[in-house]
Amino acid sequence: MAPSTASSTFDSTHYFPPRRRVVQACVNCRTRKTRCDAAQPRCGLCAVQNVACVYKDAQQPRIDHNTKILLERIQMLEDRLLSSPAFAPQADDGGAAPASQLSTVQGDQLPHQRQISKVGHHESSAIWSDEGPGKGESIEPDVQIPLSHTANANHVYSWAIVRELLADDERSADATDVFFEPQPPESADEVVETPPISQTWRLFQAYDLPIDAAKCHELIHTFFAEVNIFFPLLAVDSVLATLEDVVRIECQDGSNNETIPPSRYALLLLVLCLGSFVAEGCSSIYLSDTAADGDAKGRHVHDALWGKVALLLGHIATELSLQAAQCTMLASVYLGARGRVSDSFYWTHTAAIKCEALARSLTRRGDPIEDPFRRLYWLCFIYEGDFVSEISITLPSGLAKYEDLIPYPEFSKAQQHSSPAASIQVPASESPLPPIPPSPLAGTREEVVAFQVTTNAAIRRFLNRVNSVVYDNKEQYRAARANYATWLLRVAEDMWAHHTAIYRNLPGFLLTSLPPSPPDAASPGQQLGNIPWNVARLEGRCYAGQYIIHRPFVQYVLLNMPRFETHPCRDEILKRSRMCFDGCCSFIRVFDVEPANSITCLFATGMVTFTMTMILMIATVVPPLRRILPEDVEQAIFFGTRNLRRFSRSVGRFEWHLGVLERLDSARRARMESQAMET
Repeated sequence: MAPSTASSTFDSTHYFPPRRRVVQACVNCRTRKTRCDAAQPRCGLCAVQNVACVYKDAQQPRIDHNTKILLERIQMLEDRLLSSPAFAPQADDGGAAPASQLSTVQGDQLPHQRQISKVGHHESSAIWSDEGPGKGESIEPDVQIPLSHTANANHVYSWAIVRELLADDERSADATDVFFEPQPPESADEVVETPPISQTWRLFQAYDLPIDAAKCHELIHTFFAEVNIFFPLLAVDSVLATLEDVVRIECQDGSNNETIPPSRYALLLLVLCLGSFVAEGCSSIYLSDTAADGDAKGRHVHDALWGKVALLLGHIATELSLQAAQCTMLASVYLGARGRVSDSFYWTHTAAIKCEALARSLTRRGDPIEDPFRRLYWLCFIYEGDFVSEISITLPSGLAKYEDLIPYPEFSKAQQHSSPAASIQVPASESPLPPIPPSPLAGTREEVVAFQVTTNAAIRRFLNRVNSVVYDNKEQYRAARANYATWLLRVAEDMWAHHTAIYRNLPGFLLTSLPPSPPDAASPGQQLGNIPWNVARLEGRCYAGQYIIHRPFVQYVLLNMPRFETHPCRDEILKRSRMCFDGCCSFIRVFDVEPANSITCLFATGMVTFTMTMILMIATVVPPLRRILPEDVEQAIFFGTRNLRRFSRSVGRFEWHLGVLERLDSARRARMESQAMET
């Protein structure tokens, strides 16, 4: 019996419900319940029967969104199965086209095949597909941050050549596990990990906190001068209004039963805490500092203030409001500045979840999105992205789903007073605090801050796309394909063009460092610029993008060493690998400055420095890569180790990574000596 006898009686329309392919069918094929190949101008069946071929949309039943997605994915699977050579002998003899052409109908593609995720407004969608014979594959547009990726230090640390040089008998912990291990009791920074517990969360009702209203006013001024330039979340009028209410309730009128919401009170405490941290010099990290010195100068006012904040964070953690999200974000900033990575990551994730819930509520109702939430959203987006680029132990918060719906912040004088608490007015005669004099360059500083936040957010969004396209674990099947190198070259070229376009269009003052001296009031226009640490961060993101775009070429060389010399794209791959090495060396030099500023959290910068230094060390023992290394690669390796040692003065767990670099450096020098003797 012929094998096709049973299959010839199989009526697919009896088992499969009408799906998307019915829309593609012409009226004649739909009437005959025959699968239509949707050829133009006439399908195969109509051409054989010599009848008119009319395409008309069928009346489809209304289905919910989830069912539609499920049916579309079933359709994609069926198209892929029918395009297999195993189905070729079962093609219709009535003139129908082969089954492999059924899914190539123009103009009726799936929604997520048409709306391909873009890197920029002007980029071609071709870079997101791995073009093969007659088909393309697209990236899911809603997932901007992959659940797990290989762009982090853990992946490089697990490379075979790294394990070989380190001569580890068994697989050791990942490079980020050390941040989540319990602190040993004998460690030097034990006091930092366990801050003193305050007896009360009230500001002026504690004997262990020698602070008055004038000191609080000074710390608020320090916060807005030194911290708000990096994290412009709050308005100065709002914080001063809260302080005036606290002074009036707790100091001037003991019988007053008025209460302040916990989230608003915690915001004031966090502002004072961060202001004290900066005022005491704890944010300036020098290479000559020791861990003991850092702890000694940190056991002061900000420790006691943080103890009060800790008493309120439990209540705030369950609150869903703008002020509660601002509290959790500032708590993460403070803990990151202290080098407590795991705690900072926890509160960053909490802030991101709150922002996602607020964004979902605002976009669902169609309410206007005010500037305070815009600032919170994008700062949380940047901060969470920096953490997630190295740590993948939790599910993403979903914040990236709203990046096309939340506008960038607009900084103006009118909007600096738009916080809800700013509406609480206190007469000048009753205020116990002197007003902060307006700065003649306040508008200029706000303009710089606006550009700074917008630029960092745009770069962070782009780096998330790179991680999703090139480094997503679900996309690693591409590496086994024969055309992986050509696809990687095409993607890297388009991504690099977009990345360089961002920096070509940057205003010049963002990359111009202001002098440390006070600005000249006679010529304020000449003082337009940025603070040095922000300039270093912008330049660092530029070189980090150059490195992360071209790092896959270095790994490609390592994985294809036996046949790389005869590879048809050998020269182009080596050229891209050289760009990766140049990005590593430039990034390391940018952050070779004294002092480093721990307010922005040195975790992400330190992990990238650790990874780049490892890659430069590895390249010195691989002959194809050694020939294209920069001439000053040894100096860059030395600077990278020194930078990480400086960062370890803030993030003490970097001592573990320094030990890895020392072992790796000794092993690669021994390998280089043996290679020299063999030649």
